[in-house]
Amino acid sequence: MSCFPYEDDSPVVTMTLINPKDESKFIVVEAFFDTGADVSLAPYSVSEALGLDLSLGEKVTIGGVGGGTLTAYIHDVKVELGSISMVVPIAIAEDDSVPMLLGRYGFFDKIGMITLDNMNYSLCFYEEAPLPLQIPAKFPIIWSIYEKICYLREKR
Repeated sequence: MSCFPYEDDSPVVTMTLINPKDESKFIVVEAFFDTGADVSLAPYSVSEALGLDLSLGEKVTIGGVGGGTLTAYIHDVKVELGSISMVVPIAIAEDDSVPMLLGRYGFFDKIGMITLDNMNYSLCFYEEAPLPLQIPAKFPIIWSIYEKICYLREKR
């Protein structure tokens, strides 16, 4: 488990981005934890720090909440976030006008559980969901998911 405090209702995490083909090239960044972002997004300067040729990535067009679009290139980047280390596809923009975002694809689906506690301003990542969970009975959908997790773990 890795937990990160944050301020002002904006969960920001400090993480290290590493070129998986040359681990001597890395950069420490602060990223917004964005549950609404389909993909992780980085400004152009990240590609320079990691020694990545932007044009060698898969070219994609990304749309935002405001209706605008931008061109970016998908590159696999090693992400170290507390005790978590994994390779994540990150869309790197053609310029530095975008913020660093930690999005869902390639990251959220590899994590066992994420907790976002806005009352205590804490964001935690778990490699596996800790069992047993303390879930109030008034949340039947969460109970159903919890029971399924327990069932799947027993089947392993």
